[in-house]
Amino acid sequence: MYLITVLGNLLIILAVSSDTHLHTPMYFFLCNLSLVDICFTSTTVPKMLWNIQTQSKVITYEGCITQIYFFILFAVLDNFILTVMAYDRFVAICHPLHYMVIMNPRLCGLLVLVSWIMSVLNSLLESLMVFGLRFCSDLEIPHFFCELRQVVQIACSDTFLNNMVMYFITVLLGGGPLAGILYSYSKIIASICGIPSAQGKYKAFSTCASHLSVVSLFYGTSLGVYLSSTATHNATASVMYTVVTPMLNPFIYSLRNNDIKRALQRFLGRSFAVRIPHSLLPATMEAGEAPITAAALASHEPGFWLSGTTLWERTDHQEAAPALSICSLVVSAKKPELQPLIFGLFLSMYLVTVLGNLLIILAVSSDSNLHTPMYFFLSNLSWVDICFTSTTVPKMLVNIQTQSKVITYEGCITQMYFYTFFAVLDNFILTVMAYDRFVAICHPLHYMVIMNPQLCRLLVLVSSSMSALHSLLHSLMVLRLTFCSDLEIPHFFCELNQVVHIACSDTFLNSLMINCLTVLLGGGPLAGILYSYSRILSSIWAIPSAQGKYKAFSTCASHLSVVSLFYGTSLGVYLSSAATQNSHSSATASVIYTVVTPMLNPFIYSLRNNDIKRALERLFGRELQSPSSAIQEFGLSHGDLPLRVPNQVSPKVRAENGHTNMEPQAYLSVGVLRHLRHMEAGNGTQISEFLLLGLSQSVELQPLIFGLFLSMYLVTMFGNLLIILAVSSDSHLHTPMYFFLSNLSLVDICFTSTTIPKMLVNIQTQSKVITYEGCITQLYFYTIFAVLDNFILTVMAYDRFVAICHPLHYMVIMNSRLCGLLVLVSWIMSAMVSLLHSLMVLRLSFCSDLEISHFFCELNQVLQLACSDIFLNNIMIYFLSVLLAGGPLAGILYSYSKIIASICGIPPAQGKYKAFSTCASHLSVVSLFYGTSLGVYLSSAATQNAHSSTTASVMYTVVTPVLNPFIYSLRNNDIKRALERFFGR
Repeated sequence: MYLITVLGNLLIILAVSSDTHLHTPMYFFLCNLSLVDICFTSTTVPKMLWNIQTQSKVITYEGCITQIYFFILFAVLDNFILTVMAYDRFVAICHPLHYMVIMNPRLCGLLVLVSWIMSVLNSLLESLMVFGLRFCSDLEIPHFFCELRQVVQIACSDTFLNNMVMYFITVLLGGGPLAGILYSYSKIIASICGIPSAQGKYKAFSTCASHLSVVSLFYGTSLGVYLSSTATHNATASVMYTVVTPMLNPFIYSLRNNDIKRALQRFLGRSFAVRIPHSLLPATMEAGEAPITAAALASHEPGFWLSGTTLWERTDHQEAAPALSICSLVVSAKKPELQPLIFGLFLSMYLVTVLGNLLIILAVSSDSNLHTPMYFFLSNLSWVDICFTSTTVPKMLVNIQTQSKVITYEGCITQMYFYTFFAVLDNFILTVMAYDRFVAICHPLHYMVIMNPQLCRLLVLVSSSMSALHSLLHSLMVLRLTFCSDLEIPHFFCELNQVVHIACSDTFLNSLMINCLTVLLGGGPLAGILYSYSRILSSIWAIPSAQGKYKAFSTCASHLSVVSLFYGTSLGVYLSSAATQNSHSSATASVIYTVVTPMLNPFIYSLRNNDIKRALERLFGRELQSPSSAIQEFGLSHGDLPLRVPNQVSPKVRAENGHTNMEPQAYLSVGVLRHLRHMEAGNGTQISEFLLLGLSQSVELQPLIFGLFLSMYLVTMFGNLLIILAVSSDSHLHTPMYFFLSNLSLVDICFTSTTIPKMLVNIQTQSKVITYEGCITQLYFYTIFAVLDNFILTVMAYDRFVAICHPLHYMVIMNSRLCGLLVLVSWIMSAMVSLLHSLMVLRLSFCSDLEISHFFCELNQVLQLACSDIFLNNIMIYFLSVLLAGGPLAGILYSYSKIIASICGIPPAQGKYKAFSTCASHLSVVSLFYGTSLGVYLSSAATQNAHSSTTASVMYTVVTPVLNPFIYSLRNNDIKRALERFFGR
């Protein structure tokens, strides 16, 4: 974070100083703000890093006073600079004709100089006041830097005068500038309201947007620190304004400010401007054409035409113009051959969302053990997710199925109302759940008293009421608008911002309302969640035992995952639209939080929450196993006799056979007898079978797992086969890039086929047995295709490097012989690595515990069952993992560093975009492959839980091969055209 802060703010300074267009008062103050942010962060973070590195917590008395002095200096200066910037915006908007006269260089320099002098004097006064204190033996500062209040609190002399000065100066130098900022913005808003045109209002307000964001961030985090009462909470919360705020400032100014973006582009020698031909732009109004009002729309037969994700309204007097294909889903929706694919994809996601969330609701309502505040709120979240998805997806599916793009005016307003309502309610419910976790962990003894049923219902009722009022306000604000001829909404539903953008009346008030309520109802709950988790982390940190810490944090894990997913995707949509100003990117990204997030929520809560899993098992009628059920599970007939379990059989085996508190006697199945028939006490021996425990032990959940994995396997096979057929049948795709893509698709098919079919057979036959030979074979082929996947991705990165960095020599370098050689070498190296691992496993001996807690013979799980020495195996695994994962990854990163450097040197923006677009699909697949692999590694390392590792590994063994053909077919026009030609279009 420190490096990002320094680099980001330095870039702002360099961009402003190097671009003469930015030599204005506004950007002069921005440079000063960036410089102050660098200095502000540098007073605390480097010392903390040094202490961590040297494992020392010591700071000298002189060093502490010096740190206090500079910290206060730059904190107060930050405050003053923001106030001066607010004054600059006030003059620019309220007195635009006199702006350069008033804000002359002399005044600008004077304002900054006065800010520095006042900050120095204040800092000097505070430091001298500390010098007068005496300190006793307790010299521990519960902070990561010498914070003034913490230092004063450990003094053993009278600190009354210090506290009085501190509070007086805080009110004077904190409240005074804040009052100045508020006054400036009150005058600014009044002036903006007086601008007649909506475009003028928007343009005037946009010059303040970045500054307003930074002010909100600075004062919001400072207020959070003030509200956090204890020292530990103060230390956690203060990270926000001491580290995070200075880090975010350059992002806010670079992403939301076109002048800065253009200056950075010129400074770095690149331009990302995208030119859209006039032929692609939608038709505008004819001269003199009257605007269409809401009343006129009601009197006509209004209809919205949806083209996948594009929407427009057609009136009686207007011809329907072809919609602009802005979103990738639009393109797909306009192609009849691909409509069933999109329909099936969204229908399956919608059904999974509804079914998954309904299961959560049923499990909670049917299980008395889950009648607690936490699961009451979870049920409400699941219900809201169902409704949230149901506001958009069904209408889109109907439009695809009926090949109609129409939605009525009333239907659009209704959809917008309910979409906004459930989106805001989702936000509130997550905040309430964070408060519930805060009370449960920070006040466990009073949890049921505080979180009583009356309060829980009140919190949900208030959330619903506020969401309804917010949604109603937006809907009424839209109803007052008039609409012209351009009525295309580049989205797959009536999204508020898109509807407002197509209005031809003044939308300034709507935009202002949207921005204000977004900050209030988005930032407020998020601040509450962050504050709750800062307190939670402080409380967890105070728990002495590691097990207690893990148990306490595990109750928050699912909620934290859902919060990260919700806010992460929402922020991603905001940043993508802000960075690209492209409705195509916004519409595509919004699919994530409108469809994917509600779909994943029940998986997160069911896979990561044991209470929910047990409730689902009870819901489907599963009880704890009795000895008789254990006998049936292990395959005994009624004629089998009880046998003595040898001493070497683990207690786990006995426990699973229903005899935990008895003599060492158990019912053994034929399979277990085979496992033990050659065993000798204390020694490993030859075995014939392993038991694959799979993803779940629940019998009732097996059909669900079977259906889910069968569908994913078929999609993987079908999708990757289509890629292979498209490439092989189209002569235009007989190039190195698509040759490697065909190999990748073939490898993905084989990779998935090594694990899923066996798991499906085991579920269908209700058997968990895999032979010893079958396990070694599966391990061999799984390893070979996993490593081969890695190599193919690296070869594809090299292909893109040659194509972009050496385009004139591309066909000479990437000739057929080299392409074949690269694939052959990849196969040979993968086969050798896989053979080495398999031979290393063959030398091992195994004891009585032959259960693999996975759905396939995964190398690490098999090694853990061995009773012989596996040190050499572990060394080999780690060495080859670093060599065969780190090496290709380094090659990919190097290739893309050269690619980016070459793209930066391309002069036209269109050329840059075209060059980079050839890498987009490959980059997505690489990120997915390495991201999921890293996620599996981190989850297994963090939890040390085989079940968690098994669940996580589904991502890269099943989900990644499923998504690869979608990535290449949706993001690659060549593949789409080849598929269209293949299907005879």
